[in-house]
Amino acid sequence: MPDATTMAEWKAKGLIPAPTQRKTADPTPKRGKVAGGEIGSQIARRKRRRGMTEAAWQRQVIDFATLHGWEVYHVPDSRRVTACGFPDLVLRHLTRPNPLIVAELKRENQKPRLDQESWLQSFRLAGVPAFVWRPSDWDEVVKIIFG
Repeated sequence: MPDATTMAEWKAKGLIPAPTQRKTADPTPKRGKVAGGEIGSQIARRKRRRGMTEAAWQRQVIDFATLHGWEVYHVPDSRRVTACGFPDLVLRHLTRPNPLIVAELKRENQKPRLDQESWLQSFRLAGVPAFVWRPSDWDEVVKIIFG
């Protein structure tokens, strides 16, 4: 896993995209820094992430994973296509120690349904890392995709 300095350099070069957001009214000020310095800017980022749609969040995760060599299988709506509750994403990387992971993507404050939790638990019992990712989990997503 890359150290914090390396990740900061990658962010500065644009290799790690910042979370995108849905175009809605932004409660944060448009000019200058948010009051409170670093803590204020962290709060502003969290507020922007809360407004992110699941589709925008999904696009961000898929783009980032494919940029870093992962193959991604996306289930459009498991209630209509496959077994109810099947995870949103299955990611495969041929050169990683854990070459397969699954993720259920949710908006902030949304919880997985029982059938979704059941699928995630089945993957975990089989030894496949299974996650529920929200926009506020972006740093964790980056670490996991980098391996």
